[in-house]
Amino acid sequence: MKKYLFAVCSMALISSQLLALDETAEFKALHGGIVKKTNNAFLEVVNDQERTSIYITGHDHKNITDKKLSLSAIAQVNGKQYPVQLNFENDHYSASPANSYLHKEKNYVLMLTISFSGTVDRANFNLKRNPLGGK
Repeated sequence: MKKYLFAVCSMALISSQLLALDETAEFKALHGGIVKKTNNAFLEVVNDQERTSIYITGHDHKNITDKKLSLSAIAQVNGKQYPVQLNFENDHYSASPANSYLHKEKNYVLMLTISFSGTVDRANFNLKRNPLGGK
């Protein structure tokens, strides 16, 4: 009985470790940004001096560009919230900090809300800007 219990526990532990490795692989940033997983998608934010880009990928690892998708963004700076205007370009959304107050900020939280297939997901990204032009 003890051998059987040990074998079951060992198999459960190995299975959970393999699942954790598989889930970690899913979080790979395809564009060099920060990735967060929501219930329906992966959101990747790439932040640099010229713009902030947001890529939305389904759990099947394909870009979501469905017309039923809705994305909104709010920047939280020093406890105050500001709406961020997004544009859709090719396969992603972007906000140009050069045309907004964000290019002045070194640190802020980008709060994203995505509506897709009747569900709403949210993800927050703590972003930092390098004043020397890097990410």
